Amino acid sequence: MLISGLACLGIFAASIVYQTIYQDDEIARFEGRNIDTPANPAEKHPAPGMRPSQPRNDAPARGGAVGKIDIQRLHLSAMVEEGVSDGVLFRAVGHVPGTALPGERGNVGIAGHRDSFFRGLKDIERGDTIRFETTRGSYTYVVKELSIVDPSNTKVLAATGDDMLTLVTCYPFRYIGSAPRRFIVHATLISSVSREATKKGTGRSLHSRPGD
Repeated sequence: MLISGLACLGIFAASIVYQTIYQDDEIARFEGRNIDTPANPAEKHPAPGMRPSQPRNDAPARGGAVGKIDIQRLHLSAMVEEGVSDGVLFRAVGHVPGTALPGERGNVGIAGHRDSFFRGLKDIERGDTIRFETTRGSYTYVVKELSIVDPSNTKVLAATGDDMLTLVTCYPFRYIGSAPRRFIVHATLISSVSREATKKGTGRSLHSRPGD
């Protein structure tokens, strides 16, 4: 039992080290890029319960970098990759294939593990801001709604009339084993600035809502 316990701790520690190194390297690489992410066929088999109502044909390549997500109040920062396969969600958070990408009208779906990059979502609150940076620009969302749903509820990823960001993770957060429900964060886009404008320091907004 002692040997088994030490082995499990070793595997866990190695996983944390790998995720940290991978994230640091990918963030440094992402922040040094100044070209658009190429469009390629989307992942054909999203994770169960994550399939959107209208699949796309032009999402980034599976496992390719989509951008970086930050929730400053929670000290949560992670690279976002295309797809929700086990491999992607082990090293990053995943963009749900078939949902909108930042800068497109619709609902941007992002999934992550509750015991990894999305652990901090247990403390998220309405009114928190979420920043999503891509090679095309920076997009700021404000949290409007929190909910808990069954895994079969795919309506949370459905497109609406608003430009939205939906974060999905398993629930309860401290559940041992495969968690039975999903924790959903709905946020609405309040502003966006092109990467070109950011570099030039002009701060020209691509998108803003009246009163923001």
